[in-house]
Amino acid sequence: MVFCGGSVVRGEGFPSSDLDVVLIFDRIPNAWRESLHFEGWPIDVFAHDSETLAYFVAQDCDGGRPALAHMISEALVIPAETATSRAIQTWARDVVAAPPQVPPAASLADDRYWITDLLHDFRDDRAPTELRAVACKLYPLLCNFVLRTHGRWLGSGKTLPRLVERAAPDLGNSIESAFDAFFQTGERTAVLRVTQRILEPFGGELCDGFRSEAPASFRTAASQIPWTRK
Repeated sequence: MVFCGGSVVRGEGFPSSDLDVVLIFDRIPNAWRESLHFEGWPIDVFAHDSETLAYFVAQDCDGGRPALAHMISEALVIPAETATSRAIQTWARDVVAAPPQVPPAASLADDRYWITDLLHDFRDDRAPTELRAVACKLYPLLCNFVLRTHGRWLGSGKTLPRLVERAAPDLGNSIESAFDAFFQTGERTAVLRVTQRILEPFGGELCDGFRSEAPASFRTAASQIPWTRK
């Protein structure tokens, strides 16, 4: 069974866009991914059986980005639909259509802390190259904070602006205009303002009092500590 998806299938492709192809086998030793060209088309192949597909979609959902389920949900079935393909697509569409709930403000501490940490660097009079690097890291964190606090699945790369615009058009426009102004002129004020606007309803910036506990199991056995071994 073959699911063919991606931007080309949606009618949104560009000359360099690839085809996303999900192969479903009866049984394979392990899932795999491969990139290749076929008759001039760049193709990303994702190979699964039912067990590996269910596992990886669950992993994607735990990470907040059900990319594989989304790929299947909008794909064409080749050579033709079957009862099994319809069942898989119905399941994938249900996964995508049931986004996570808006998390309580207390659970957003990590996000607020890392955004605040970048703001400290962004406010400093650093070299333009360093400020651009900070902005490039701040942008996806800020976009995904908006998605998370609006009960939406997270995104990455080129999908982020589109996802934020759908979730919160006003904030999306403000983010894009603020970062456009920075990258075109170096002016940081708009980025700082929109970031504060986004964080404020959830407690604002966070630095003092932030604490993150590591699991007790995160340790190397005493006998294996490198600097004590001879």
